[in-house]
Amino acid sequence: MNNQKKTLVIKIGSAVLMDSKTEKLQLSIIDLLVDQVNELQKKYNIILVTSGAVSAGSGELIEFSSKNSNDKKAAAAIGNPILINKYQQSFNRYKLSVALILCERHHFANNQLAESLQSTVQNLWANKVIPIFNENDPISDYEIQFSDNDHLSVLVSILFSAKKLLLGTVVDGLMNSDGKVIPEIKKFSREIFSLVDNGKRSIWGLGGMISKLSNAKIATKFGIKVVIFNAKIPNNILQAIESKSGTSCLPQNCPFSDKQKELIRQIPSSKIFLNELGFSKYQQGYFHENSLKTEDVKNISKQINDGEVVEIFSEEDNENPLVLGIISLENEEIPFSSRTPNSILIQKKDLISL
Repeated sequence: MNNQKKTLVIKIGSAVLMDSKTEKLQLSIIDLLVDQVNELQKKYNIILVTSGAVSAGSGELIEFSSKNSNDKKAAAAIGNPILINKYQQSFNRYKLSVALILCERHHFANNQLAESLQSTVQNLWANKVIPIFNENDPISDYEIQFSDNDHLSVLVSILFSAKKLLLGTVVDGLMNSDGKVIPEIKKFSREIFSLVDNGKRSIWGLGGMISKLSNAKIATKFGIKVVIFNAKIPNNILQAIESKSGTSCLPQNCPFSDKQKELIRQIPSSKIFLNELGFSKYQQGYFHENSLKTEDVKNISKQINDGEVVEIFSEEDNENPLVLGIISLENEEIPFSSRTPNSILIQKKDLISL
């Protein structure tokens, strides 16, 4: 294996792979994607994160509803071999093999499993095999699944120390109020997120632009450059990696300790909602230098215990966490119905502001 190669993660969304009219896999698009991956694998260690299993398998079911979780799990079980076979057929043109890696959250949260995953992928690279990641949708439970493959691609990028993450979608990037692509985001702000119509998302995917921005914000804090681009346009992966298309989200200097870096991979056990005071402190950057206390909290979704990982949200938004943290209580536990006002919830060393 060429140890001088840098790691590049490319995420391809479901809508990219599907023909919008027939709602079936568009083989010509897969070929175009693979042509570009073949070029890039000469310079990079490539990890491909692909959606599309549910949509690939849904047509094989007698009845299917995208709103029915059991239907989606069954479709994913059918679609995974279909999808990986289409990728392999395309890569055969370049005498390259692919390997399917189906992941669940605990594979990243458990250090031993994460190290095993790293060893497996490094072995694949050494044998010139392209690893293709997807969530293990047929058996993933709602409470422990990834929010979507955008988040999976971020965790993969962090675990494998990638410096670039390309998020392929069916739009040209983030649009400004005039409908023009914003070529570069140096810093995420409420104004950036306000440009997104959160209602616009594929019927096949869980994401949308709000997901891509939220996950890009996390990735950039870990020193990863993210480009959101239209992967249906021929050769646009090659353009995106050079920041010649799409919206480039610039990497930041990573401020996190090794312990905090591991925190991003953990499975949260509960949600904490900030009150007006707590959210004001968050907006002012208070939690960069100070611990989170119960005086900042309006509600907790369920009982929290010392040492557990939690997600912290604003009062209005229960989908996009602001902060991750490890509970550090003066008492052994705090039930959500009775909080001790002076108990410390999370010490600053165990907080990550997202």
